Amino acid sequence: MSSDGRWAPHPPQPPTSRPAALALLVPCGFCWAEPGTPCTDAGQHYARFLRIYRRGILDAADLATVSKAAAYITAGTIVPDA
Repeated sequence: MSSDGRWAPHPPQPPTSRPAALALLVPCGFCWAEPGTPCTDAGQHYARFLRIYRRGILDAADLATVSKAAAYITAGTIVPDA
């Protein structure tokens, strides 16, 4: 919702649809890596995927796929780049 109480339009879709690439659009909420900077060489923290899901960039089906990357998942879990 916008500040004046009306619904804001959806943001334009980014040119890529890979969740690992989309995660780099936002700062990490776990290690505070800046946008465009990977959390680790192995992958991104799950917190980044949660941020892009909450912002409407990642849909529920893609978040479910990302969530299956580990046996258990927390905000600090590293999701390997695929």
